[in-house]
Amino acid sequence: MNTADCFATIEARFADWNYGHPKILHGLCRALRPQVAVEVGTYRGYAACYMSQALKENGAGHLYCIDDFSEGTQKKYNANHWQGNLVACGVSDFATLVIGKSSDVVWPDKVDFAYIDGWHGFVATMNDFAMCDERGAECICLDDATTTVGPMLLADEVRASGSWDVLELRRDCGLAVCMRRAARAR
Repeated sequence: MNTADCFATIEARFADWNYGHPKILHGLCRALRPQVAVEVGTYRGYAACYMSQALKENGAGHLYCIDDFSEGTQKKYNANHWQGNLVACGVSDFATLVIGKSSDVVWPDKVDFAYIDGWHGFVATMNDFAMCDERGAECICLDDATTTVGPMLLADEVRASGSWDVLELRRDCGLAVCMRRAARAR
């Protein structure tokens, strides 16, 4: 499936649930070319489809999607629903679903890029960020970073640390794009 057909399929499958973050994540994955990407809180797979398509276009990389399908979504949206969406979009070879809480599952040893959209409490969000940071992530994106206390407070802490640059996009409940600060060439 070519890129335009994939995008059309994604948008048709998620027509009832459309926001801009997945498209931004696609662009970041295309530009940063991660070998290992992690999504915490994949739910239906909307963002996973876009990120997996980016990896497919890059010709390399793999996305690990962590979700326990809690909070009453088990009956309607579950692992089979997620898998069906990725298969229909032609990107299932570029993503693996890891079922469980992010605090309980085995993470990849190395992470280059991450999108954190799991439990939005401060401690849970901070722990997910730390897992990515410890594994060397260059870019970590936080969902709902301008409207939900956990991601909002974490974005402020990350910015204050001096080790990360943080760009907040204030649409669709906010997206904080945290880039590991690199030493400037002199």
